[in-house]
This record gives sequence, C-alpha cells and structure tokens, in this order.
Amino acid sequence: MVFTQDVASREEALVSERRIKGWSRKKKEAMIAGNWPEVSRLAKSVSTKLPGIVDE
Repeated sequence: MVFTQDVASREEALVSERRIKGWSRKKKEAMIAGNWPEVSRLAKSVSTKLPGIVDE
C-alpha cells in the first residue's frame, strides 16, 4: 500500500478506490508523490489539451 486516506464510511472508501482505479498510471504516480498540482493538471479533460476541439 502506497497511499492511505481517512474516510467516514466503508461506502466512501469504496467510491474513492473505484475512482482512483480509473486514473491513469501517471496520475496515480503523481498522487503517490503528493504532487497535487500535477494530479490536477492530469485531471483536465483531453479535449482541453487538443487544439481545434471546443468544450461545451
């Protein structure tokens, strides 16, 4: 185990675990390192990174 988090309930823990399991490897590595600005950067939608695509 490389990351722990206090949660109020078992259900909240399961929701958090499922969310993190869906993250990219790079985003998980940034979280483990405590690099929250990088986690935030990696969380931005792909469409905001690609030129010519407009978010609605």
